[in-house]
Amino acid sequence: MKRIAITVENRRRLVIRHGRRQVVYAWCELCETDRRLLTIEHAALLSGLTHRQLFRHIENGLLHFSEALDAPRLCLDSLCKLMPQVKDLVSNFRSEASEQQRRLL
Repeated sequence: MKRIAITVENRRRLVIRHGRRQVVYAWCELCETDRRLLTIEHAALLSGLTHRQLFRHIENGLLHFSEALDAPRLCLDSLCKLMPQVKDLVSNFRSEASEQQRRLL
């Protein structure tokens, strides 16, 4: 009696999208150049800070803030200067994403 082994491989990617983009390239007035700007919600998730804590840092001049776009946004570079661990987290995301792209090729 012959046995046949069937292997099924599934890959699934879950993408959760909100009504607006979480990160955009736009002008940061304090940096005086184009930077990546995050929504307050996204900055809170990356940094582990509350919205109130983020706004306190904005008021103290530690974070760059813009209201010119579709939503209030924070400059990612200023967040990375305030909290270096965010920079490490963001760079890890980039390297993981590029590694995943290489695997797909």
